[in-house]
Amino acid sequence: MYGFEVSDSFVSDVTDKILPQIQERQARPLDEVYPVMFIDATHYSVRDNGVVRKTVAYVILAINCDGRKEFLSIEIGENESVKYWLSILNSLKNRGLKDILILCADGLTEPA
Repeated sequence: MYGFEVSDSFVSDVTDKILPQIQERQARPLDEVYPVMFIDATHYSVRDNGVVRKTVAYVILAINCDGRKEFLSIEIGENESVKYWLSILNSLKNRGLKDILILCADGLTEPA
């Protein structure tokens, strides 16, 4: 699309190099309180061994007490559900989060 191509091995090398940094960032301790937190999921298709399947990226952004935006987490799941959101929020709690003053989310409902 942009006239720039990279080999599979280049992508693997870059991924291998930054993956430890991503994992460290994902496990870092959080502030105890975030005045505002935004949660949303992005749905997309992934080709895996020639099969296209739906995947969800759960994204959590927040505004800290200093008024700065902070990227807290991104997790990949099979489909968007209340139960999976609960597990993600529990993982934030395990990283030190104690309170959220305003949680901004769309109208997610649990299927019947």
